[in-house]
Amino acid sequence: EAQNRLSQHLLYHANTKEQYEEAIYWLKISAIQNKNPIASYNYVIAHVKEHTTESNLTTNQVNDLLFHALNNGVPEAQHLLNHCSKLENLAKLKNIVLSEESGDEYEEIADYLI
Repeated sequence: EAQNRLSQHLLYHANTKEQYEEAIYWLKISAIQNKNPIASYNYVIAHVKEHTTESNLTTNQVNDLLFHALNNGVPEAQHLLNHCSKLENLAKLKNIVLSEESGDEYEEIADYLI
């Protein structure tokens, strides 16, 4: 929880590329390592809004992060899941990779969405 709060504080006050990168670093720690559902949602949003210069998320990662958020009390994730279920919408997002680069066992995001 502390990493998520720190990332939100840093994002709110960020004025430079370096400040955004530090905020995203802590957001990623909170989302990926600590499985914070709010951070999971916000980490996807950070990619959608192009607040990060790090490697792109795959559709599988977007799926995992948003479903984790939704299943753990972040209802806002449903709207983004619905939006991302349309591949033409995903194709417009520069920081989301449509190919299966993660090598995991999941299928494309559209196959999982409601």
